[in-house]
Amino acid sequence: MTEGPTQGKADLNIYRNAGSEVVSILARKGRCERASIDEVYLDLTDSAEAMLRETPPESLESINEEARKSHILGLKSEDANDAQENASKWLRRSDANHQDKLLACGALIVAELRMEVLKEAQFTCSAGVAHNKLGGKLGTSLQTDLGVNTVGDLLKFSEEKLQERFGINTGTWLWNNARGINGEEVQGRLLPKSHGAGKSFPGPRALKTIASVQHWLNQLCDELNERICFDLDQNKRIAHTLTVYASAYKSCDSESYKKFPSKSCPLRYGTAKIQEDAFNLFQAGLREYIGSPGVKTLGHHHNGWGITSLSVSASKIVAIPSVSLMFICL
Repeated sequence: MTEGPTQGKADLNIYRNAGSEVVSILARKGRCERASIDEVYLDLTDSAEAMLRETPPESLESINEEARKSHILGLKSEDANDAQENASKWLRRSDANHQDKLLACGALIVAELRMEVLKEAQFTCSAGVAHNKLGGKLGTSLQTDLGVNTVGDLLKFSEEKLQERFGINTGTWLWNNARGINGEEVQGRLLPKSHGAGKSFPGPRALKTIASVQHWLNQLCDELNERICFDLDQNKRIAHTLTVYASAYKSCDSESYKKFPSKSCPLRYGTAKIQEDAFNLFQAGLREYIGSPGVKTLGHHHNGWGITSLSVSASKIVAIPSVSLMFICL
């Protein structure tokens, strides 16, 4: 029998490392920007332009099977075989404009990368190709949920409607894109800007005692310390700020709108130090949340509050200066 992880939450380190392995393969063809643990933006502009100059799709005798599986927005087919044949014809169109030819090159490059990822890392991955970051999975969601085929089709939706469906930030971003407001470029970021660890405690699983909160903070801080020490060892980067976040409720709450305040402090390396600082930050946030700055929050009782999520993060990560420095992660 295999013994599972003892920290009571999913261990994402293997998943995170796998994502880094995939990104290293994708980066062979262009600038990568990590968007999340398993998503990345890849700027294929230079590679697509080079392919269009040297081996344009229209000059190819055939299209590989992986590329023929491409779903091309607006291209309709009767069945799977018909879809692959139509995709092959679309990718090799000699009368396509320059932008569509670049998309075709991008689709061929992505198909090649997906096969390389499968061969070298034994992972499958999905991808979307577009002229900007609007493409990919979000593009499919827009077509399915809103019946949108082009960015211009978004003009009929209010900013509030888009925010309701896709969240405040993405909704506003889509609203701006529909009006031609998008200056984003792929930033060329292979390493994350911060590290974090968190866990949710919904409904009856809400944490209602200081002791239970401290237990989970210790678990999360242990995971965070492992990640920042790995980053320090592998990438020679140091994190400078520790932040504690929480979501909470009050049993008799006349201020339901009030959010649990996040708290930050300088980050000290070492599990015990991070745990101590995180616990102090949480207590400061709790005192502010319950509106009793002078109340001691130590103990096993609670005053009608519950914690529904906890997370800790390490941010302001910078490369170690050229001067030789030594840090010990305990």
